[in-house]
Amino acid sequence: YRCIYCYASENAAQLEGCDNLTLTDFKRIIAEGKELGVELINLTGGEALLHKDIFELIQYIYQQCLDILLFTNGMLIDDEIARQLFHYHCSLCLKLDSLEKSKYEYFTGFNGLENTKSLIETLLSLGYNKPGNPTLEINAIATKANAAEIPVIWRWARERAKPLLLKLPL
Repeated sequence: YRCIYCYASENAAQLEGCDNLTLTDFKRIIAEGKELGVELINLTGGEALLHKDIFELIQYIYQQCLDILLFTNGMLIDDEIARQLFHYHCSLCLKLDSLEKSKYEYFTGFNGLENTKSLIETLLSLGYNKPGNPTLEINAIATKANAAEIPVIWRWARERAKPLLLKLPL
């Protein structure tokens, strides 16, 4: 996606050459965090599912008995990936800034609203948000363009599953 509030197209070329942490680095940091009392690991990005070692990292976090929350736009989650995420008890925070196609495209730069809505149904059918299972959260960034629609998104989410969360980071 090329979300209007987080994608910095003019800086994208500069970021491509940045050194990233290795899988070993991530594991060390997670282990150190666990020793210090960390209970939840948030996996963010850009799109965290693009990382080449994401499933090895998720498996490691799961083996450490830590909670996992993956922030995603959902575009890379097919049925198999959804099952893997559920197996590793990986909670998801899924981006959904609008239920109106044109606004969704405005925010994301991508025609994916129906795919996102379908993914939510798939995840709920797997068991997300049922007691003892991982949670599915909906993340909507409130702006002037969608502020009036936030209650609509909230009701839409609540009709599908309780407790489906609507996050409004301001």
